[in-house]
Amino acid sequence: MFSKSKFSILLSLFVFINFSTNGSLKETDASGHTVSEESAYMSKSLAAAKIGVEKSEQYGMYLTDEDGRTLYMFLADNRSESSSCYNRCAEVWPPLLTTGDPEAAANAVNADMLGTIERRDGTTQVTYNGWPLYYYVKDQGQGELTGQDVKGFGAEWYLMAPDGNYIHH
Repeated sequence: MFSKSKFSILLSLFVFINFSTNGSLKETDASGHTVSEESAYMSKSLAAAKIGVEKSEQYGMYLTDEDGRTLYMFLADNRSESSSCYNRCAEVWPPLLTTGDPEAAANAVNADMLGTIERRDGTTQVTYNGWPLYYYVKDQGQGELTGQDVKGFGAEWYLMAPDGNYIHH
């Protein structure tokens, strides 16, 4: 027979195991890539976003966050108006959020092209030349470009060049 203390310990262990594994469940997105349920980008503490630039031999210069993580745009978005990426889409393609005006962290970034839109949940998403910016959960570090030219959630995703155009080659 279980005492109250043994039952409490077992219940606590069950709850701990259940919550610890929920964040590591894997799923496949529309493009066939495996992604985690929770995105590290969504849990990052919000601050004024800083936009930088990296260079790829294949694609040239493209926008990143201040840590060098790649940023993308979504052709289904309404340029300069709103994001079309919510719910499951926003889990796979987390929006780049900010609490203040975004800042250029590299000389190649045109500060005049930086802007924001308000998302339906009231958060503020960074835009560049009117295009809302996103991460891709498969990109786990600086210089990863696995979201380039991916079709998912109804349209293509592309890198953004510092000149304000998306890179589609």
